[in-house]
Amino acid sequence: GGLLAKKGTDFHASDRQIFLLQRKTSKHGKGLGKTTGWIHRTSLKNRKVEMIGGVEYKRVSDEGLHLSVKGKDMLLNVDHVVVCAGQESNRDLWNTLNEDDSRKYFLIGGSETAAEVDAMRAIDQGTRLGLKIETANTGDVFNQPVSTSFKIFSAARRLLMKD
Repeated sequence: GGLLAKKGTDFHASDRQIFLLQRKTSKHGKGLGKTTGWIHRTSLKNRKVEMIGGVEYKRVSDEGLHLSVKGKDMLLNVDHVVVCAGQESNRDLWNTLNEDDSRKYFLIGGSETAAEVDAMRAIDQGTRLGLKIETANTGDVFNQPVSTSFKIFSAARRLLMKD
């Protein structure tokens, strides 16, 4: 255990500069369990992920992602944008994107379907997208395959709920 990394520990920082943005002004992961939030924040910090809160998304252009933080306009010079918009679906940015654009766009997590509180689904979709982002196509959905037992359980539950 322990909180400090051993000397020589390699955290496998990405070759890319990664930004983790959220609309909320609170700390990233604040709503997670008492220990879970700081563990994830520390892991991201060790991997040099820049976390920015209080973001208002403006648009995507050839220059990058235009946003505002605390009323100050910013431009992130990025080549990939992954939006996970939380539990309230907000497709404002998605709706401004040009379908004829050569860039790729994806919806994951609450921005794809804000039907329920499901952070694990968003994390899973983000991971699957990250693994295929170079070859994925705009609009691809990265859901975990649904098992046969889950399908049977869901069908039985629907039948029981009708009665």
